[in-house]
Amino acid sequence: MSYNNSINPGKKMNPEKKLEKEFLEAKKKIDELKENLYELEKREIVVDILPALFHKLKNKITPILGYCQILLKKSEDDFFKEKLKKIEKSTNDLTDLINILREYFKNDKVIKQRENLNNIICGLENHFANTEKTNNIKIDIDTDKKIPDDFLSVGQIETLIINITNNSINAIRAKHIQHGVISIKTVSKENMYYLYIRDNGIGISKENIFKIWAPFYSDFTENCGIGLSICEKIIENHGAVCNVDSVPGEYTEFEICFKDR
Repeated sequence: MSYNNSINPGKKMNPEKKLEKEFLEAKKKIDELKENLYELEKREIVVDILPALFHKLKNKITPILGYCQILLKKSEDDFFKEKLKKIEKSTNDLTDLINILREYFKNDKVIKQRENLNNIICGLENHFANTEKTNNIKIDIDTDKKIPDDFLSVGQIETLIINITNNSINAIRAKHIQHGVISIKTVSKENMYYLYIRDNGIGISKENIFKIWAPFYSDFTENCGIGLSICEKIIENHGAVCNVDSVPGEYTEFEICFKDR
């Protein structure tokens, strides 16, 4: 029995239909690219507007905080004092959030200078002392004297350390322990040097450890979820690499590796 090979319906497509299909697919891709372009343009406009918006918001918040602090000094009623303290805390938290958002959306060129990581950590001594007092948390600092000078943005490295330690504070609070400890350590190895920040807080699950850098993601309700996103940008700005090690219920450790340049 013989078969006619020319008759095989559905195997070959009409050239015109094939061309039409390719055209529709190309048009779909072009439309998707246009949508992405429009989104980028809108984001650029928003980024341009945001600094002015943050400035106006801060100007509105400052007098609220000022009047609240004046009333706190003059009030002798414990009930009103308690309420005023809550207003003061909320206002301070909102101010911190605005500062964090302003830093996240800032597009300024990164200015680096020859500096030593150990010196930047020592410069935060007053901040750490206040953190210990306010949160009843012990902060241990161990710096390696062999850490080399490097081209660093002092302000950004300070922000990096503060944001990670703030995350550690939230993790310790969530664990509800009496002896919270944050250790900050520097180590020099060959042509690299490392910054370690470790806490004995609640830890991070394996499923969530890759989500922590995402903007607005947070395991803590009081946290806006921007701090670690800013840290990721700062790490990238310095050509560094970050590894996060965590055991739920035990600890979390950030290891940031800088190349000695």
